[in-house]
Amino acid sequence: MFEKLTLPAFPIGGVYLLEPEYPWAEVERDVRLMAEHGFNLITLWPAANSWCASQPDDYAFDDTMRFLDLCQQYDLQVLIQLIGQTPSQEFMPDAVLQPDMRASAPTVLSWPNLNHPAVDAEVQCYFRACVDAMGEHPAVFGWDVFNEAHFRSDDPYTVRAYWEWLRDRYGDIETLNRRWLRRYASFDQVDPVDRASFYSVWSSLLPQVEYEIFRADNLTAICRRWCQYLKALDPTRPVVVDGCSALVLGSDRALRISPDGTTARVIATGLRNAYLARDPLTGILTASDQQGNWIPSTPLLRT
Repeated sequence: MFEKLTLPAFPIGGVYLLEPEYPWAEVERDVRLMAEHGFNLITLWPAANSWCASQPDDYAFDDTMRFLDLCQQYDLQVLIQLIGQTPSQEFMPDAVLQPDMRASAPTVLSWPNLNHPAVDAEVQCYFRACVDAMGEHPAVFGWDVFNEAHFRSDDPYTVRAYWEWLRDRYGDIETLNRRWLRRYASFDQVDPVDRASFYSVWSSLLPQVEYEIFRADNLTAICRRWCQYLKALDPTRPVVVDGCSALVLGSDRALRISPDGTTARVIATGLRNAYLARDPLTGILTASDQQGNWIPSTPLLRT
């Protein structure tokens, strides 16, 4: 068994994309340069290497293990990014995906339906394969379960969950009708698809607002479940969820949330995405006005 490396108190690094056509001489050069410039923690994606697999629904880790060996050689730790980019390179091989396992929404970032039990079973299988392959490697610092966590769908599984969420929130359909200015006979008549229709919004903004709050709660439940799966497989390493896409008011602003979570105050606007850094000693917030590679001409904004 490998001896585990110790991560410095202040981790600094970047995200590294492992590609099938990228020469290993250049990968080795990249890792060496990162180490020489003081990096100590690398986020790696993808975890599995589909181009090394013998079948489309198999998981292979040949190149990932080679990369981890290289990082160990240069005293670099690696945070394995498991989910958050292309599902077909992660937990959902296209050969396995069935029509009813797809998400359903006007705009879908990720096509598998994360509330479908068969999709959830594939996630567990994928996590198990990743931990079995990499769990003993000393260069593995931890697991990034979900990068920029996101899920939006109006499929039957998610809609049923929404109905139960509304029932818990309102208690009875009469209360919902009074607040939404609608005339439902039961919760299962609520169709979230019409939440943005003109006259629905004219009656009340609550159908839109409530669905976004549900979406945040549902996404939180998915992330919690996935973290529990990982902690059961590897109880010693850190497990993180990297960011969240459950914004109700828009992604161009930074909000200060009240301690009880009931109100929000806008403290900055005009950002491409609200990626912030906070000084724990002074409380000062800073942000770049763009998402992507930082260059010297990139402004640093301060509240």
